[in-house]
Order: sequence, then structure tokens, then C-alpha cells
Amino acid sequence: MINLSHDVSLFYVDVKIKHEDFKRAEEAINASLESWAEAMPHFLYGPKYVGVSDFTDNGIQLKVVGKCSEDVRFQSERDLRRAIKVLFDEHKIDIALPKVFIEDVKK
Repeated sequence: MINLSHDVSLFYVDVKIKHEDFKRAEEAINASLESWAEAMPHFLYGPKYVGVSDFTDNGIQLKVVGKCSEDVRFQSERDLRRAIKVLFDEHKIDIALPKVFIEDVKK
């Protein structure tokens, strides 16, 4: 058994965006990394944009990583997700989510 509570931990956030928003999303994320690091001092390293981690039916998945102490790993991920959401809202970049269409069968 390993006690990770005293070690530095890797945290990461994957976010899926629509294909057409790819370049704008990369530019917006890269422009924000330094301010996110300053605003979130519990990040020991990063955050750093590492690129495309997957192609999906809904869009392109981007990955942002960093390091923090184990006791704030989950909070660091939540803080980073929030920062990404706020950034994407400001730049009108859509997070790719599956869509369900319901047809009205009353005809």
C-alpha cells in the first residue's frame, strides 16, 4: 500500500469541443495558462495545455495537466474545469455534448 497524501500528484482535465472551435480553443487556453497559474497558487506546476487527447463523435478532446499536492488534487481539477468553462463562455466556444433529438409522434 502506498500513501500518496504527501506526494505531488498529477491532475488533468479533458474537455471536448466542437471541431470548428478547435483553433480558437487552443489559442484561448494557451493565452490563459499563466493567469490561471497565478490565480490558483495550489498548482505546483502548470497548468499546461498538452494537446489533443482524442477524437470523438461529438468533437475533439483537449487535455490540460498540472501538478499539485495530493490533498488538493480534486479541488484543482474542479477549479481548472471552472476556469475553462468561463473562458469558453467568454469566447463563445461550445463544449461538445451529445445531443438527443425527440421527435413529436403526435401527428
